[in-house]
This record gives sequence, C-alpha cells and structure tokens, in this order.
Amino acid sequence: MILLRHGELDLASAAGGRQFRLRCENEINLDPNQPDFVSSDLRGELLSVQGNRLPMDGLIRWADGEVQGDAQAFSGKISRTDQGWVFRSDKTVEIGNARILRGDRVFGERLLARADLEMIFEAQGNLQIQANKLILEGDERSSLSGNLGLVAKQSESGEFLATSLNLSELQMDLTTLTWLGFSEFPDLESGSLDGGKLKATLGDEFSLELDAALKDFRVVGESPMTGGLQTTVRSQPDGFSTWARLSLVRGNRESDATLDIFLPSDGNASRRKLSLSGEEFHLDELLAFASTIPAPEDRAA
Repeated sequence: MILLRHGELDLASAAGGRQFRLRCENEINLDPNQPDFVSSDLRGELLSVQGNRLPMDGLIRWADGEVQGDAQAFSGKISRTDQGWVFRSDKTVEIGNARILRGDRVFGERLLARADLEMIFEAQGNLQIQANKLILEGDERSSLSGNLGLVAKQSESGEFLATSLNLSELQMDLTTLTWLGFSEFPDLESGSLDGGKLKATLGDEFSLELDAALKDFRVVGESPMTGGLQTTVRSQPDGFSTWARLSLVRGNRESDATLDIFLPSDGNASRRKLSLSGEEFHLDELLAFASTIPAPEDRAA
C-alpha cells in the first residue's frame, strides 16, 4: 500500500494561457490492484482542482458529433463516494468558444455556456453530468436555459457517448435553434418555449418527449400567438412515430389539435398511420404555425 500525503500538481501551457492545478487535501491510500489505483474503502473529499481555459472537446459526444469549448477560470472539489468519483464546482463554470460539431458541419460558434456543474464518474464506467442553472448565450442574447442532466456510457474505445438527456425548467428561444444544429424555422419572427421539460434517449432507438408553453409565437406578417406543445417522437427498428398535441391562442380564438403519425421502416403503405383530431380548429392559426416547419430538404438535423 502506498500513502499519498498533501501535495500539488501544476500544469501550464508554454504561453501560460492554459493552466491546471490539482491539490491533495487528505491522505490517499494508493492500491495498484484497483481499477482507479485507490484503496476501495477510501471515501470523502480528497482533492481540489483549479483550471483556466482548459479544452472540453469531446467530453459530451454522440454517434456523429460532439460539443467543444474551453472551460474558463473554474475551481471545485473532487470526492470519492459509493457511486464513484464526484466533481462539484465551487462557483459557476463558464465554457467559452462553445460550438457543436455534427459530421463536418459546425453550429453555434463562439457561444458561451454557464452552469453550476456536478460530474460523477461511476465505478461501472458511466458518466453523469448535472448542469444546474444552465444558460447558453450567443450574440448577446440567451438561446436556452434550464437544468440539464446527461448520462454517457464509455465505449470500447474509451470515449463517453451520451445515451440520455433531461432538461427541466426549460426556456428556449426558437429563433436560435440553428445554433444547436437544428434546421431553421422559416418565417418565424419570434417565439419561445417556457417552463418546459425535455427528455431524450439517444442512440439507435431515439426518442424525444417535450412539454412546454409557447410564448409570443409570431410568424412574419401575422399577429402573435401563445399556447402549448406536447410531443413524443420515437425512431425504432420497425419505424418512426410522432404524437403531438398543439394548442394555439390568438386574440379570443383558440385552436386545439392532436396529431398521430406512424411511418413503417419497411415502407409498407398499409401500416402507415396518420390521424388529426381536435375540439376546435381555426385554419388561419394552424396554417401560420405550419408555415414555420422546415421543408423536407432542410430537415437533415
């Protein structure tokens, strides 16, 4: 058994712009027979960490893309618990020059993300990231805010691939969705999702659930609308399904519609399903909302 007492590790780039400091706060029993080289019964707050302009490229990754950026000045504590290794930031962490890569395309360059951060590296090899009070900004305005929870699993090559995502207290400016890699909403002048919840499962069997209020939804040349949106989207080996309920209010008129679609993966027309129902329709509102849906050739994202 090797005993590691108080000590410090300092790393810096040649120009001094990037810095990393790791400090041992308590005695650590090292055991080369353990996967993480630390005695299996060791628990508690063990290390403190500080850094500046550290690259975060690839920390959040999925099948065909990743998030990139630099963690600006930050600090926090590292503990060992029954779950695994835990990092908690002392203060809000800022990630500058944030951007999203999908294939060979880059979205949302020079974004700024801020959050209170907790990261758990589980003994089983999973990575949990909790980013509370998350704010994503660009062009001096907020694109998205809320509390983000993300789970990633370690692949055979050692990379962490995101498998699920949860967003609560969601607020999103719909005119900035292109920053996140989504298609542009044509004819949309303003609009936001407010106080919503979003849940997504990533991978071969993709699913997405969204429940949020629509605020100040305005199409070019039209009066603003409010309302609500609930939707569930699933992509599975047997096909693609979408269920959505939309309510729109403009002036003293309210429209309510429910859409249910199933498209089989084998192309069998007899298995296709398309139904539209509702208590009250006002065609003007529904057509105005539909005019913002991207054309098929623009829906790759």
